[in-house]
Amino acid sequence: MPATRGNFSALLKTNWQGVLVDVGQERPLEYPTWLNVRNMDTNPENFLQVSGLGSMQQKPEGTQFPNDQPIIGGSISPEAVPYGMLFEVTFEMYDDDLYQIMSDMWRQEGRSCRDRQEQVAIAPLNNAFSASFVGYDGVALCSTSHPQLGGGVVANRGATDFAFSVTGLQNANFRFEARTNQRGLKALMRPTRIIIDPSNKYLAREILGSSGKPQTAENDTNAMLQDEYQVIVSHYLTTPTNWFMLAAQAQSDVYLLWRNRPMPEHFDDPFTKNGDFSLYQRLTAYFGDFIWIDGSVGA
Repeated sequence: MPATRGNFSALLKTNWQGVLVDVGQERPLEYPTWLNVRNMDTNPENFLQVSGLGSMQQKPEGTQFPNDQPIIGGSISPEAVPYGMLFEVTFEMYDDDLYQIMSDMWRQEGRSCRDRQEQVAIAPLNNAFSASFVGYDGVALCSTSHPQLGGGVVANRGATDFAFSVTGLQNANFRFEARTNQRGLKALMRPTRIIIDPSNKYLAREILGSSGKPQTAENDTNAMLQDEYQVIVSHYLTTPTNWFMLAAQAQSDVYLLWRNRPMPEHFDDPFTKNGDFSLYQRLTAYFGDFIWIDGSVGA
């Protein structure tokens, strides 16, 4: 339904000194600070996991070399989802609008578009503990039992979920130190970033910014300082107690995929002379492996 003079008659009056459209500045995009972004070559895209080789075995004198082969793992097929928005206004309403509110809706569509991008991008974290959003191994992104192709399981979530705290951060770091690849070989995966809800912002400053041991009367040095974590405050996490520790962005197997970047279009309906302003985009977000992240639902 188009915006008409009847629906927005208030904007045709001269008795207003000004008209305010919403309030507040728009936040810069957050998702480029923690996940990788690239274009899709096909839709959907298909990815297959393959392990490396295991640890070298003994070869007794005069015997044949022990044989080893890579192991085929699971697959994922992320598919871009279309999103769109249309704003329609009659020529008369657009022409008679004394405060240019109708013309401002074009800019508002862009803001709506970017908000959807953030919601798509954060989906791997908002579903990090859900069995309905899985990677190569078929389990949630953060789990106590990731099955390894070479046998055994690996945890990137504690058996007990700690709130964001010194203990929680230390335990997550210990799990990173113990990381192995799919064949049980030690993996160098150093955590560098922490994603938290705004409600934990000041606590993060206390834990990671104080020179002394945080939240105690002791004079010991704050051992967390040497790790030099980058704290990322996400305003799109749906559960405030959730927090995550991540490896460097280049090591993170989490992506926002673009099939069609935002496509703005404006056209006039020849039958009504209504103005139509549309914006379209097609994208998705996915993760494959889990080795780059450790998470907690908090407490």
